[in-house]
Parts: sequence; structure tokens; C-alpha cells
Amino acid sequence: MKLKRSDFTREFGRSNPAFLRPAFALLSLGFYDWSETKQGSSIRFSTRQRWVHLGAWFVAITGILNILDAVWPNEPGVLDLKKTRVIMRIDHSFTSEKRRTILTIVLTFCLLALSGVGAFLLLCQWWVYEAGDHRIFKSADDVPENEVGLVLGTAKWLGNGKLNRFFSFRMDAACRLYRSGKVGSLLLSGNGLTPGRGEPEQMRNELIARGIPADVLKLDNGGIRTLDSIVRAKRVYGLNQLTIVSQEFHNRRALFFCRAYGIDAVGFNAEDVPRSEALRTFLRESLARVDAVLEIRGVYISLVKSKIHRAVVTGADVNYEGSLAISADLAELAELEEYERILVGNMANGERFETYVIYAGRGSGAILLNGAAAHLGKPGDRLTIMSFGLFAAHEEARTHRPKIIVLGEKNEVLRHK
Repeated sequence: MKLKRSDFTREFGRSNPAFLRPAFALLSLGFYDWSETKQGSSIRFSTRQRWVHLGAWFVAITGILNILDAVWPNEPGVLDLKKTRVIMRIDHSFTSEKRRTILTIVLTFCLLALSGVGAFLLLCQWWVYEAGDHRIFKSADDVPENEVGLVLGTAKWLGNGKLNRFFSFRMDAACRLYRSGKVGSLLLSGNGLTPGRGEPEQMRNELIARGIPADVLKLDNGGIRTLDSIVRAKRVYGLNQLTIVSQEFHNRRALFFCRAYGIDAVGFNAEDVPRSEALRTFLRESLARVDAVLEIRGVYISLVKSKIHRAVVTGADVNYEGSLAISADLAELAELEEYERILVGNMANGERFETYVIYAGRGSGAILLNGAAAHLGKPGDRLTIMSFGLFAAHEEARTHRPKIIVLGEKNEVLRHK
């Protein structure tokens, strides 16, 4: 018995598998989350992480299925049920130029989408990773002193009854940090919603058993997520400086949040569990870093960082490489770095343009328009030179004051603040 593929697809559904894509994505996400619960992991996805995970799976599966579409076109074929194998006989005479064009566009779109998602995921990893550069320490002797150490929570026991080594290593690190005298007290932050089995309570019992005085231990049962622990340390416990205790990968993400909320923090690294023994944890951390970047969107706002007001143009050179040359002493007083991006407004003709700073001779009083900017002003024009920076919202943005200097006729400093 032989059926044409067109008969087969009418029997079992549409020939284009596009309708299966959301189902495949949802099933894969559900299976992954089920496997986490089934195997007793203490890790749970947040709602945002579920959406990120779902989106990644959806884009990947869409791309794969579209590639399969191109490899296995929906043209008439033969299904040989007697021999239990599929023999596809593609008749190229039925393949139209329009179909090839559509397939090319679809494949190109999928590849671009996959590339964009991949680039975004890599950027998220880098943004979070670099937040810990020069602020994480492996030896207690190298850690700066702080009044409080923030110990980030994790469950003591895994779902299969085994001891969680992440927990054990964090307790080791907390003990070393306290006994070295680098912190005066420990704030134990974690999920404390379950009475008798909360993470902060488990940490306190363990630390007391290891000889840490109970009166230096404070519990924060509201640290459901890492972000909650950081925000509550500042808003509930009034901490603007602290030392974070966790594994390195976790410390970097916590320091990323600290930077966003204006907390001066360092990290003390607990020993890591080998990656091969905690693969799901490290995979989950990759998703958590994407989640962290999404969490702090809008936390940074752009504010004026530096401003030089009423600067007098002393020269213009259209043949020089584009930039604005500023006397080095004036630039440093205004806290303008060399090659820093600036916005310039010409008070004489109303022109506004962007360029970058280069330093002119110290004490020269020079303000030189170079390159294309030379067409937007002339000697004697007065300029307002501004630079901007990203500042964490809340307290940092509210307390920020820009560096402003006002210049006279010969670019001498009249006042600054």
C-alpha cells in the first residue's frame, strides 16, 4: 500500500510544521522545569526566567524546523507502508522561484534572529561578569574591612537528601571571613518563608555549631532572590557598604546589582563545586545573568556629569582629525577624560554637535574646533561643553551633582563647583 505524501499530510495535519513550534517550545520548557523538580534541585525558575527560556527555545526550534522545511520540501512524495520506510521523491519541476525566495527570506530571518539572541546572551554574560572585576577576593587577608558581611543563602539539603556543597562551602567562607576580623557581623539572607526550614535559619544553626557567636548573626528571611537580598540590605538594613559571601559566579551577579543600586561592595569567594558536578546550576546561572540585565533595565539614568560653560573658541582647523581640543588643566578640572564623548552647543549660532575630547597644552587656555566641527563655529564663539554619565537611580542619582566650571574672556576659570 502506497500513499502520496499529500494524502499523508491531509490525514495527519498540515504539511508545514509551523503549528508545532509553540508546542515544542512549551513542552521542552515544561520538561526541563519538571526534571529540576523531579531530581530534587533547590533551583526554581522565576517568571521572567521562564519567559527568557521559552523565547530562546522558541527561536532555536523555529530555526531548526525551517531548516528542515528547506531540506524536506512539501512536494509530492511517496510513503511506503509495506517497507516501513519513507521514500521521498522530490520533483524539482514543482519547485517555483517564489517558494525558493520565501524559503531564503525565512531562513535568513531565522539566522539573523538566532544571531541576535546569541549576541544578546553573550553581552549579558559579559556585563554581569565584568561587574566583579577587581572587587572579588579569594583570600580573606586581601578582603577590605567592612562592618557587615552579607551571606547569600542556599538550601542546606538537596531534594535527594544529600548535603548541598554550595551551602557547606559558603559556611566555610563565612567563618573564615569573620574569624579574620574583616567583618564585625554577618547578615544571613535567603528564602525564609518555610518555618523551620528557611535558608537563613539553616545558616545560623550551622554557623553557631561552628563556633560563631549568635549575637553577631542577623537573619533576613526576605531574600527570596539575589536582587531581593541586595535591595533589602540597603533599604531595610541601611547598608551602603558590605562584603558579599558566596561562590564567585554568584558574587559577580550580586556585585552587578550592588553597582546598580549604589552599594559599595566587595565579594569574598567561597570554594566552587566542580562544574561537572553542578552543570544545571551553572546553566541556570547563565539564564540568571540575562534575568539580571533585564531586572535592572531603567535603573540607570543618564545625567550631566561635567560641564564647561562659556568656553571661548581660540581656533579652528578643518584639516585636523575631528575632535575638540581643550586645555588639559581645564579638562581635568571639569573631570573630562581624554577621548570622552561630549555634546557641544555653540551659543553664537545655535549649532549643537557631538565629538570627543583631546587634551591641548596645559595652561594654554585653548579651545580648538577640529575637523568637521570647524565648520560649526569660529574663533570668539562661546561654547557650552557637556558630558553625560549613567548613574544608578534612587540614592545615587538623587545625590549626584555635576562638575561645572564657568570661564571668562580668556578662558580663565571664574568659578567652579
